[in-house]
Amino acid sequence: MFLIAFIISPVVSALFSLPGVRYALWIKLEYWKKYLLLGLIYAVNIITILTVTLFLDAKGKLDYFGADAEGSFGMLYIPSAGVYFLLVFW
Repeated sequence: MFLIAFIISPVVSALFSLPGVRYALWIKLEYWKKYLLLGLIYAVNIITILTVTLFLDAKGKLDYFGADAEGSFGMLYIPSAGVYFLLVFW
């Protein structure tokens, strides 16, 4: 299951960095726009990882909920996005 996260994270990062490199978006954006963009990329990343994990579990290719679901790292994905967004205001 960790392999899914290690594969998808670089792919999502590369896909989002291509337009930024081509159009020099990072240089042009103000602080809050950079912050929101990073948050959006993180949210897309965790939702993609969770979706792929649940899809593979539904197809029987991965035993995602076969053990301790509360202890699974996947259960912290979605709450972590909210926590990261709130930490900047702390």
